[in-house]
Amino acid sequence: MTNKLTEKKKRLEQAKRRKITIAIDGPAGSGKSTVAKRVAEELGILYLDTGAMYRAITLKALRSELSLDNQEELTRLAGQVELDFQRMPDGSHHLLMDSEDVSEEIRSLPVSQKVSIVAAVPGVRAQLVKQQREIGARGGVVMDGRDIGTVVLPQADLKIFLTASLEERTQRRWLELTAKGVNVTPEEIKEELIRRDALDSGREVAPLRPAVDSVTIDTSNLSIEQVVERILALSSSLKVPEAPGLLYKICGSFLYFCLKVFYRFSVEGAHHLPATGPVIVASNHTSLLDPIVVGCSILPRQRPVRFMAKEELFRIPLLGPLIRKLGAFPVRRGKGDRAALRAAMEVLKEGKVLGIFPEGTRYNDNKLHPLRHGVSLLAMETNAKILPVIIRGTQNLTFFRFPRIKVYIGEAFTLAPVGTKKEMVLKGTAEIYSRLLNLWENAN
Repeated sequence: MTNKLTEKKKRLEQAKRRKITIAIDGPAGSGKSTVAKRVAEELGILYLDTGAMYRAITLKALRSELSLDNQEELTRLAGQVELDFQRMPDGSHHLLMDSEDVSEEIRSLPVSQKVSIVAAVPGVRAQLVKQQREIGARGGVVMDGRDIGTVVLPQADLKIFLTASLEERTQRRWLELTAKGVNVTPEEIKEELIRRDALDSGREVAPLRPAVDSVTIDTSNLSIEQVVERILALSSSLKVPEAPGLLYKICGSFLYFCLKVFYRFSVEGAHHLPATGPVIVASNHTSLLDPIVVGCSILPRQRPVRFMAKEELFRIPLLGPLIRKLGAFPVRRGKGDRAALRAAMEVLKEGKVLGIFPEGTRYNDNKLHPLRHGVSLLAMETNAKILPVIIRGTQNLTFFRFPRIKVYIGEAFTLAPVGTKKEMVLKGTAEIYSRLLNLWENAN
């Protein structure tokens, strides 16, 4: 008993320090809300029921007698309603809609019958997903819904997909509703679940499906406690990410401030950086300022970036010792530098973030150039995720010119293990180039 209590305390402390983010998806009646609440309670972190947010918008629309076919009005409504989650003294989580507690009313049958229609409206989803991502980016949260791991938090530390048989889900929902005094038959609930499943899985916008890197758990024959324990065991096995040191924070904050003031610095897609695990940040390269720009672009995510830097920089007084202190390590360009390769692999095997400019050198002709194969080789050897980054504006830098600098960050991805090692490296490089080019062409 003492050992179990010690282990639970240790797990709680680790989760709080890591600010772990957990995404739990699944169909109606799979138990995801109950499980998510319990997991959040055990880890002492925030629980955010995204489905409740869509239910609240549905409730508001029904109260306002708004036509659910009017997508423009539904989108406007979603942008106006103020939603907030509060943890009560008894540990329960309540949803406030415009300061009104609607936690019970959003679970009513009329809302359940219409929520899939509202949730399928692109404008409504865009409004709520933006709020959900902002909360998720802070870490320390468990979210449940139908597209958390695939759309809302694609870089969650842990992704779970819960499922259960139709019969089991029907029984659970019937017990839940009858306990609340709702007069409904199991047949009605079963028909409703079949209809919801078809709507959720078949909709064009963010359909219900497990993320490719999620863990599927069939809860049909498992108790709530068993499911919760399984998820807690998975969360406790995650590696603790490296935190920025004091020098990194001071230098990063100062440089971030300078970029904001002098270059109107902005970033799109910072939430795509995985909160844990090895990551290779692959960026285009047009200026000596690029490592600073890349590091500052993900500074709010509290993960330091370690860069390969040409060895000549380490010979410069003051600069060399400083960049080494900040985590950079030298590489001899134009040669097969095995020491630099080993250092890069060590960074990734320790679950850290490595910054690389795969073009190999700087180009200021406003074009994306062919890539070298180092990134795909490292990703293949370490199973690291690749984060594509495009920098715009640094190619126009001069001593007296301060252009706007904007960074675009795409979704992190892993290389598919296909063919021989050589084929995988070649295809991996092509995939990285394709992702960077897509970002480049869509940057504005």
